[in-house]
Amino acid sequence: MIVRHCMSSPVFTQSPEKPVDAAMRDFRTRRIRRAPVLENGEMIGIVSQRDLLDVLPGTLPQLLAVGEAALDTPVRDVMSSEVHTIRPEQPLEDAAQIMLEQRVGGLPVVDESGLLGIITESDIFRALWDVLTFDGGRRLMVRERSGAEGAPHDYVVSAVNAGCSVRTLLHQHLTDGTVATLLVLDGADVDRVADEIRVRAGVLAVDELGGG
Repeated sequence: MIVRHCMSSPVFTQSPEKPVDAAMRDFRTRRIRRAPVLENGEMIGIVSQRDLLDVLPGTLPQLLAVGEAALDTPVRDVMSSEVHTIRPEQPLEDAAQIMLEQRVGGLPVVDESGLLGIITESDIFRALWDVLTFDGGRRLMVRERSGAEGAPHDYVVSAVNAGCSVRTLLHQHLTDGTVATLLVLDGADVDRVADEIRVRAGVLAVDELGGG
């Protein structure tokens, strides 16, 4: 999957001169948590709900302490001017890696023409949900020792040879040093595929998962 297919577009943006109180109302109305900040069509920053909450008084005593002037603080004063971006044709895992490494919840999507959209944690969760959920088919979870060369490719070959179609294949290195592979298969001979995988060198277990 690539970013273009998972991003939110068009993207809502904020003006750098908008008061933070008004910006927060926008966020609540649109149910969003961050927005790029544009000035004269150019992206100059990004502002998050957390940025706004850092300056907005949450209680009456806080409002009395900081004064109503805090409500008029412009977005420019609280936004982050260092913006991590991603291009629309990059793979989705690049977006996830940048968010994890930079500890941000969303990335503006840009190309030579400018701002195209935004991809957020929610978009990535939604894409993962689409991959993991299915109607029909059968799910096999394979655990094997790390270093089994060509394993996912061999699983696909076994499925095709048994007349099954592969709807999903996910490969993950686990913290205990083993590797887990999820196969979602359609076809009448999934049991044959499972039996062939079980006898492969390095395979620790092949379990069928419920659901479907």
